[in-house]
Amino acid sequence: MSEQTREAVQVGALAVAPSNELAVQGPISGTLQTVQDENGNNTALVLANNAAQIIGEDVPGGALPLLVSGTAGGGGSPSNPSWGRVIRIKTEPGANFFDIGIDKSGNFFINGPGSNPSEHVLAIAQGGIQPSASAPAGANLESLFVDTKTGFLYYQ
Repeated sequence: MSEQTREAVQVGALAVAPSNELAVQGPISGTLQTVQDENGNNTALVLANNAAQIIGEDVPGGALPLLVSGTAGGGGSPSNPSWGRVIRIKTEPGANFFDIGIDKSGNFFINGPGSNPSEHVLAIAQGGIQPSASAPAGANLESLFVDTKTGFLYYQ
């Protein structure tokens, strides 16, 4: 293995220590390259200097292709509780973004600029999309329809 492939690979918050002996075929560049393990076998990780991909397969009973874990919503200090955000998708440069996470009640949410821990762009309860009769008093409801067979949403 060349000295270059023994150097640590850094992609965002991902750092792979040299002792793990992960390698790519050449210098990391604009071309995607599969990362290989210490035995030369391809891994699910594919890297370039401007991209990272996970190429996995959902195998029942096996490891998930990609698992993102984070702090539960509402954790952290009382003066600065976390929201439960685990993924941010944003444009560069700029303030346009969407956060994805699970709030302190266990609901899936998508947030954007102007959101707060209790007001989301979209939130889906643990039990799925709820009937309007279960909305809290004073909720600002709009007509939205869900196909209960496919899960697709429609508005009027």
